[in-house]
Amino acid sequence: QDTRGRVRAPPAPAYTAAAAENGSSGAGGGDGQPVAHSSVVGAAAEVLPWHTATLLPRSILDEPTPSAKDGVAAEVETLQRMWGCTVICEAGCLLKLPQVVMATAQNLFHRFFWRKSLNDKRFDVFTVAMATIFLATKIEEKSRRLRDIVFVFHHLYRKRKFCMGQDVPLKNGLPIKDSRRAPMELGGYRYDEWKRKLVEMERHVLKELGFGFYQVMEHPHKFLLYYIEYLKKSGMQVQDSATKNLAQHAWAYLNDSMRLDLCVRHDTNNVACAAILIASRHEDVKIALPSPEWLEVLGADEAKVHSICDEVLRLYKVTLPSWVDPLNEESYLRSARQKLFDEMEEESDPVARAKLTEKMKSSSRSSSSSLSRTNS
Repeated sequence: QDTRGRVRAPPAPAYTAAAAENGSSGAGGGDGQPVAHSSVVGAAAEVLPWHTATLLPRSILDEPTPSAKDGVAAEVETLQRMWGCTVICEAGCLLKLPQVVMATAQNLFHRFFWRKSLNDKRFDVFTVAMATIFLATKIEEKSRRLRDIVFVFHHLYRKRKFCMGQDVPLKNGLPIKDSRRAPMELGGYRYDEWKRKLVEMERHVLKELGFGFYQVMEHPHKFLLYYIEYLKKSGMQVQDSATKNLAQHAWAYLNDSMRLDLCVRHDTNNVACAAILIASRHEDVKIALPSPEWLEVLGADEAKVHSICDEVLRLYKVTLPSWVDPLNEESYLRSARQKLFDEMEEESDPVARAKLTEKMKSSSRSSSSSLSRTNS
């Protein structure tokens, strides 16, 4: 069983090049002859598909990402991923979700974009973030209503796109736009469309990730406190307050590290050790770790840990915008229909709002008729 009491499948053997050359899948002998096993053990020893493994296989990681193959620059892809994970964190806080749900959503988010391109008009980071956090609440059994997810992301949409990331941005002492004064109307045009988009995107994530998630939700957070307790008992002469300070800083670095796709490229114990190493050298902590062998004792790779530290520290050199538009101009978030939604939410005059509503109805009728003609 895992830490949440769920029964986990037995681990599958690694798929090695030698096994491939011998014509075996890891369950046979070195000469290619099958080893005598029971049928149950033989079934458990089958090589799992890559989307059910904790880390992506080297054959996938050595290739460019789908976005890179689609012409998206590496800096743009990193920015989009970081922004999407930041939105997930902000939405999780508004939904009062525990950290494990946000970490699971970010893990799903990164895995999905190792399968699909950011330049695909169907898969903008905002909608994928909304779908992954909705799915993560189900996986971690911290369910939230679909309408709550939609309302929170609508608030973030207005706050980030029109309010420069603030609830009430001021200009000359007066509010420009207030993200709280234009709530989404339950059952309205935008609500119905976003609800449909959320359900569709959840299905896409489920399909692309193989409908199996309990073997990939390994987060570095669960190692952190155990590792710090071990270091304390292994010669780290500090007071309890300093140990707590170290744990808090390391936990914060782990939360920030989830904005990168470290979860699919590095073992979780290496990421946890990297967070401890960075936190121990923070100016507010400055704790000398027991010995240089502590990484080896904890089963971490020193070179990989330092590489992770460099990646995490580079995060703080990137300035994220309050809003990023989808890369594909045909995305629904960049459509004229969404701009009409924005105008309707901002309009306070009843007469002008009625005209916009009628315009929306005519737009809906024309789109429905064109869709019916296409289907016929």
